Amino acid sequence: MRHERIDLSEIAAVDVPNPLRLRRRMLAAAVFFASFLAIQIAVPLVQLVWAPRPARFGWQMYSVGSATPRFELIMRDGSAKRLDITPYVTSLRGDVPIARFLPPHLCTLFPDAAAIHYEMDGSPQAGTYQCHA
Repeated sequence: MRHERIDLSEIAAVDVPNPLRLRRRMLAAAVFFASFLAIQIAVPLVQLVWAPRPARFGWQMYSVGSATPRFELIMRDGSAKRLDITPYVTSLRGDVPIARFLPPHLCTLFPDAAAIHYEMDGSPQAGTYQCHA
């Protein structure tokens, strides 16, 4: 009777976990988790303490409201038309610079407008945006 030899070295290498490799993976996962959590806490905390209100990425970011600004369309014939911006702005947030982004959009929506005049309530910010035809 003849017995065949079976080589188990390849099977044993696959089944036995390498404890050093397992520790490295667990350490890498723990470092990643701790770093991610530290960033998620540190960034809003820094913004809350040192940035002017309302700060982007701060915990108060969505809790600051703003008064409705006044917008007027200055038409090419020189007349002025008061504009209600509620159809164009869904939510007035204090951290969104409406005066920077809304006038160019209004110029696109109203091609007869020569300029957009705006005044922000509770703020000295007022100005006129010239539409380019």
